[in-house]
Amino acid sequence: MATKPKIQTLAQHNAPVLLNAIRNDASISYQERVPQATQDNIKEYGSAVLSFSATTNEFLDALINRIGKVIITSRLYKNPLSMFKKGMLDYGESIEEIFVSLAKARIYSPETAEDEFMKRVIPDVKSIFHKIDYKNFFKVTVQRRDLERAFLSAEGVYTLVDNIIQSLYTGAEYDEFLITKQLIVEYANKGFFYEVQIPEPSADNIHDLVTQVKSYSNQLEFLSTKYNPMGVPTYSDKSRQYIIMDTSIDAMIDVNVLAAAFNMDKAEFMGRKVLIDNFGELTGAKIALVDETFFQIYDVLLQFESVRNPEGLYWNYFLHKWNVFSVSRFAPAILFTTAENEITNITIAPTSGSHNNGTNFNITATLAKTGYPNTKCNWTLSGNESTETTLTYVSETETTQTYKLTIGSDERIGSQLKVTVQSEYFPDATAAATYTVTQV
Repeated sequence: MATKPKIQTLAQHNAPVLLNAIRNDASISYQERVPQATQDNIKEYGSAVLSFSATTNEFLDALINRIGKVIITSRLYKNPLSMFKKGMLDYGESIEEIFVSLAKARIYSPETAEDEFMKRVIPDVKSIFHKIDYKNFFKVTVQRRDLERAFLSAEGVYTLVDNIIQSLYTGAEYDEFLITKQLIVEYANKGFFYEVQIPEPSADNIHDLVTQVKSYSNQLEFLSTKYNPMGVPTYSDKSRQYIIMDTSIDAMIDVNVLAAAFNMDKAEFMGRKVLIDNFGELTGAKIALVDETFFQIYDVLLQFESVRNPEGLYWNYFLHKWNVFSVSRFAPAILFTTAENEITNITIAPTSGSHNNGTNFNITATLAKTGYPNTKCNWTLSGNESTETTLTYVSETETTQTYKLTIGSDERIGSQLKVTVQSEYFPDATAAATYTVTQV
């Protein structure tokens, strides 16, 4: 179960209040060596802190681990795509996403009820696992002279805190943003989006584009297997839909017009519009319309560590950040792009051959494509007489799919086994191969 961390804020106290908060929570030794801070004795407080290495270490640890964590937590959900984060994964290393398909309607019949009512109807359940795949850390160094400067003025301590935290926070936040965008790129490269080709947006056609987006937004509110790559029957209310767009197209669209297309007032819609600088390497991608469950992003670990180098008189601080970065293939997701996306051709290897019954071998289909089309293909087997002769999935990449053909030990000698591969969304792209069954 993921939990959203509580957002905390660092009160805008003056320097003495901050320094005394650290002192009050410090050890007895620290309190004996370091005086109560006032607006007039900041330098005296600093001299006491710096005069003894143990006191200096305790001060820095409190400053980073106490104050720093508050600042990091308060800013953790501020990257442009942060609203898609699901919270903190408190236990375990993976999330199992489960989808239970629709129950089927059955005809009421008292005559058959006696025989049928105790029979089991196993639900159609599909699951996807999302695992920890990001374990990074960010590092910053604090030198003794930084500490000395911190106690020259009342604002110096705040400057030190800000410099340390900004260095760690900005690196972690920006990295998180880039990885979240990359999830969109990888999803498109795998052909998982339902893609809609649009003309290059301009002032002349922008209203037509908004109308097109609205049309698909309306369609997502109805149960359909069309808009998710798992082909499960699902839907997305407008209150669950997010529209992600790059800056170039956002500049052309009147927000009031777009809000009206989603049947929302401007203030409500602005929470559903997500602006990003670009879609990375997805040439032509302009808008993504996704359900709020599309991104599966969880924080797993956020931990500070520190170590002092006595020879160099500096402290290294580390922010360790672990995440689950993943995408749900059950969630409706549409990509509007100007690029032409198509499967243009399919080739099979091997194309033919003679194989003994009771054996098996792999068959690989290679897809030729333009843009980022959905690469789903239907594999069929014909010509077999044995139920032991089967075609099973092995693996796939961005442009290849591999299946294993197992020839039953009782398959008729001379049988012509035909394997056909056809693109589901571009049916003109198809290929076939025939294999003859020979005797062992």
